[in-house]
Amino acid sequence: MAENKDQDRQLFSQIAIDVKENPNRYSMAGKWLDKYYTEKRQIPQNRRFAKARQDLLKKYEKQDFIPEDDAKRILLITWLLTDADAQKTNPNITQFARWTWKPTDDITSGSRCAASSLWCKNAYGYDRWMRLVRIAWKTIPAERKTTRAWLKGVVKELYGLTIERITKAYLDKYG
Repeated sequence: MAENKDQDRQLFSQIAIDVKENPNRYSMAGKWLDKYYTEKRQIPQNRRFAKARQDLLKKYEKQDFIPEDDAKRILLITWLLTDADAQKTNPNITQFARWTWKPTDDITSGSRCAASSLWCKNAYGYDRWMRLVRIAWKTIPAERKTTRAWLKGVVKELYGLTIERITKAYLDKYG
């Protein structure tokens, strides 16, 4: 179990790096999440955040595929639940990123730390969400994969028929 937690922490770190380095990639997911933030109903913000996560969990709980838009939403929520410094980097992706990590006594506002502890304490809920996180992470192309695809396109455009030889040499060297 500890090995899984270490792998989860590594994944959380990779997600944080991806969100911080590619905020535009997650901007639509942030707009979607902000709809929960600005709900007119008298629901405390911490419950709105949990509702966004629960809606995605219900939608994909029994699925093995998650479309890219919802995969980004899952990764964005995971970043907010696991990166204590999200509000410091504040890439303006979502209003929830402005929440402090420190607990708060105000039930009308939110704390990402409190939201995270509620999620992590429930082992069943944690495992269900992490299943979605792993699927979502595989759905979103990593920056390296994006760069590789871009390079293939440029090489193909510039060199025509030699694409296979150049791409193979590049991939053999840089993997």
